[in-house]
Amino acid sequence: MRILECSTEGDTRFSALVAKVNIGGELKTIEEHYQDSKRFNSINTKYTSAKGLKPDNLEVLGSKLPLKEMSNWYKMLWYYYFIQNEGLLKVIEKYDAFNDAKRGNSLNCQADVISMIKEYGMKDFYDLVVQPFEARFELYKKKQELAE
Repeated sequence: MRILECSTEGDTRFSALVAKVNIGGELKTIEEHYQDSKRFNSINTKYTSAKGLKPDNLEVLGSKLPLKEMSNWYKMLWYYYFIQNEGLLKVIEKYDAFNDAKRGNSLNCQADVISMIKEYGMKDFYDLVVQPFEARFELYKKKQELAE
């Protein structure tokens, strides 16, 4: 059985600390996008100080999102990373399982998301995870605009 280590201890292309994705014109690591979206009583904090803390809500591309969307936001970041780095899909196809040696007690794990992408394929992953999140995101955005 072939296992891909998805952390800085393995193939760093699959580490959220290294993998860069362009979201809304900002090229940052997945970890930076994820941690930077956390909001604590409407005060932004740098991603290094947000790690491991439970935020009050999220802010993505200027729109507030409820905390329940945190995992979907993380999965979407990985989806767009693979869209922007198509050749990496061929890499994960060679593996049977995915591990993150630095997982700890985190809610979201890169190895789990990468495993889902391989299992579902990009189209089904989009249909089941990303598209519903993007639709809800648009609703949150409209609701926020109406409230302003």
